[in-house]
Amino acid sequence: MAFDKTFESYMNPKILVKLFTPPQILVNYIKESMAIAHKNFWVTISASLIFTLLLSTTYFSMIFLVFAIAYERETQNMLLGYLSLPIVSYFVCGFIRFYLRVVRGLSVNFKILFAGHRRYFQILILLAAYYTVYILLFKIAFFIQDYDKIMQIRIILGLVLFFWTIARLIFAPFFVIDADYNAREAMKASFLMTSGKTFKT
Repeated sequence: MAFDKTFESYMNPKILVKLFTPPQILVNYIKESMAIAHKNFWVTISASLIFTLLLSTTYFSMIFLVFAIAYERETQNMLLGYLSLPIVSYFVCGFIRFYLRVVRGLSVNFKILFAGHRRYFQILILLAAYYTVYILLFKIAFFIQDYDKIMQIRIILGLVLFFWTIARLIFAPFFVIDADYNAREAMKASFLMTSGKTFKT
């Protein structure tokens, strides 16, 4: 362990990731995912339907509270997103754990979808960060009407930055659940893993 820390102190983490990450990992991702989904077709469909039902129920249960708090449509939408995050994060934990077992060929039980994870608050932080980036770079700008050329350029740059950020952070929740990282470590690891592969990601 001491050797590992000493080694890492002399090596740039970005270099370490490039050395130990298979070069085709993102290129093969879709092919491998399709093969796994085909092999576990009904399990995948059932889990996705359950997850969709859980999210729909969560959003629907929050609607009346949101209506009581805000009257403007866009404010209601944003509030609905933020208020539902604690529940959504809990189910995302179970969803990731479930699919990690599917990918590894381990036995699965649908109860895992409802089991959460001890790193729940780290997932909540990540999803809150994702949603905030979405609000700031995408949603607000998208609903601005009658904007001039400068605003149009800002919107385009905001969209590019939004998709770039999401691509770089896409693996962060898996680092939290699977490697027991905190939110900050998970985001850093995801950034390093996708370094030089943002477009492919």
